[in-house]
Amino acid sequence: MAARVGQYTEKYGMIVECPRVDCTWSRNTKDLTCSNCKSTGLPWVLFGSAKYFICRNCKQKYFNFFCPTCKTIIYARAFSYWQPSKGCFITTACCETLNLPDDCYELTAFRDFRDNWLRKQIDGEAIVQEYYQVAPMILDAIDTTNNPKTTYSNIWEKYLKTCLAHIESGEADKCKALYMSMVEDLKREYITS
Repeated sequence: MAARVGQYTEKYGMIVECPRVDCTWSRNTKDLTCSNCKSTGLPWVLFGSAKYFICRNCKQKYFNFFCPTCKTIIYARAFSYWQPSKGCFITTACCETLNLPDDCYELTAFRDFRDNWLRKQIDGEAIVQEYYQVAPMILDAIDTTNNPKTTYSNIWEKYLKTCLAHIESGEADKCKALYMSMVEDLKREYITS
């Protein structure tokens, strides 16, 4: 059985793909090249709550790398053993806490909002790229707290539930404003504090 996107096997490595919907780049981790020693093969590693790619030769850790096609940051933490999150980091973590699957109504609605409305706004792509940079750091900080599930449940109740209601009622601007406010609040609490 060959590797599928997000599934790691020792023999086949793991297929990683760019989180941008309009980018088709994907590679097997066994074909990625270490920038430190130039050897190939960067298996994905889960160690405690840390997720990263690591060079088999020099043991250099990569918590992210850039898509060679579009230069989007690809985070190791975006991948689980079964499926990449496709960029909805915080929303995905909240939905996982609620025991919702990756293809649930809620995540599908947020991804549709991001890909079919937000990215088409003048500042949309910049907002998405900034989110891809800060969201994994926010999640790493939350995951080291005493009760991350409570935090994710609170984020859902305080922000995402209302964002979803805005999406459902066609109030995309309100969803955008609240989501951006959420990211700024979480950055202050978990990154810059």
